[in-house]
Amino acid sequence: MGPNRIISASRRTDLPGFHADACAARLSRLRKPVHSVFFWTRYPAALHGPSLLGDMVRDGIENTLVHLTVTGLGGTRLEPHVPDTQATLAQVPPLLDALGGDARRLIWRFDPVLLEV
Repeated sequence: MGPNRIISASRRTDLPGFHADACAARLSRLRKPVHSVFFWTRYPAALHGPSLLGDMVRDGIENTLVHLTVTGLGGTRLEPHVPDTQATLAQVPPLLDALGGDARRLIWRFDPVLLEV
């Protein structure tokens, strides 16, 4: 078998946030060994369901990480399908629970790129 793999899901499209079921199905078909799974999202609520993060942590993928971006524009015309800041922040405690309580697995990025006018 080859070296352990690192899976990045996904920086360009919010796979875990908006396509969590498809992402979980694809990840469940991965051949081992997987060293790390790195989720990029602006919508953390979909991640802490049992079909995604919980399975990754339970399956022994030690390095299950989440890169959470908060822009402050969720719910506006610029990001209409992204939850607003307060809703996103309210999802952090259950997200940490799904990550086994390990805050080192959550990376934050606050990115106010544009102001809504």
